[in-house]
Parts: sequence; structure tokens; C-alpha cells
Amino acid sequence: MSDLVGHPTIEGDTWYKIADRAYGDSTLTAPLIAANPGVPIGPTIPGGITIYAPVRTEDDNNSTNLDLVPFWKR
Repeated sequence: MSDLVGHPTIEGDTWYKIADRAYGDSTLTAPLIAANPGVPIGPTIPGGITIYAPVRTEDDNNSTNLDLVPFWKR
């Protein structure tokens, strides 16, 4: 995952909402957080900033990392 795609935020966005928009899976917040170390982690993300999402490869899509899956979905 080396390429990044920018996702502008709106007031009230969360890491989960952006993960859902970027990957179609709201549980994939870890790659977003890792790619955006300057963005504070809180209940919401301020509007008007750009969150960068690493582009997932076919290998990323075929592997399941249980650290990224909430316990109730395992």
C-alpha cells in the first residue's frame, strides 16, 4: 500500500465513515490512522481537511488481518 487517495472531510466525519467511503468496510480504520499521523483521534474528525487512504492491493483484499476486524465480526 504505497499510493494514497485523498478524501475531504465534512464536519462530523469519523474514521469509520471515511473507511467505509474509502474501502467499503468501516472496520478498516487502521490503515487510515497510520497514513494520517497528524490527525487527532477522537469521536469525530474536523471538516475541511483531507484524509489520505492507502490504496489497497489485491493481496490486501484477499488477506484477513484479525487485528482489524472487531471481535463481534470474527
